Amino acid sequence: MSSLARAILFLNNMPYKNIVFIKLEKRLLNDHRWFGMSDKAQLLYIKLILGCAETYNKLPSDGLTLRRQLRIGWKKKVFDSAIKEIQDGFPKFKKNGKFYYFEEFDTKTNYIREIPSIAQVLPKVVTDIDIDKEKEKEKEEYIIIPFAMMLTEAQNNSKEFLKVWTDWCSLNEDRKTRIAYHTAKEQLRMLGDLEISESIEILRESIQNNWKGLFKQKKEKSKNGSSNPIDADPINSLKYQ
Repeated sequence: MSSLARAILFLNNMPYKNIVFIKLEKRLLNDHRWFGMSDKAQLLYIKLILGCAETYNKLPSDGLTLRRQLRIGWKKKVFDSAIKEIQDGFPKFKKNGKFYYFEEFDTKTNYIREIPSIAQVLPKVVTDIDIDKEKEKEKEEYIIIPFAMMLTEAQNNSKEFLKVWTDWCSLNEDRKTRIAYHTAKEQLRMLGDLEISESIEILRESIQNNWKGLFKQKKEKSKNGSSNPIDADPINSLKYQ
């Protein structure tokens, strides 16, 4: 689908809050400057017009924030090139401090308050906090969990367990005692028979003590009646290969 078709489809399937959309759509079809731009610049120009209508002609000049707000997944170099094309062809598209805007944009606008907002089409203005949260979420999504297919539902739903299990596998990688497939399967099965909190403690203790296996602590009654850990039993007898 061409950029023109995508742009018109984008316009036709949104609630018209502002009559400026109709005027600009007709003008662009006969504007040689718009047709002279690349496909990406044409599509970006349409989105910039819609964005300015929604934000009262104030779009953030920060490239990353603007790309997220307009839902554009292009690389920075491609995006900057498209912006440059628009600025060259349409001098009234300008940058002032922290914002992009269209000069004299308000004179072409007639707001109709009764018609629904186009917020369902364009996302809200993205703040720095939103960007930081999204970056953290992306980091979490890209973490590779070893032997993920063997995890129980409870293990998979515990972020704390996933982290400590990953740390345990990484420790074995570092000391070149990589956990074998059947060893991991048996460890996860037996950890799965315990409470999540207990399995997390077992993993942490093995990591802290640099043990080569996972051990469940036994307890015995002392003379004063308190419980104290004694010799630990290995969770499984499988060896590393």
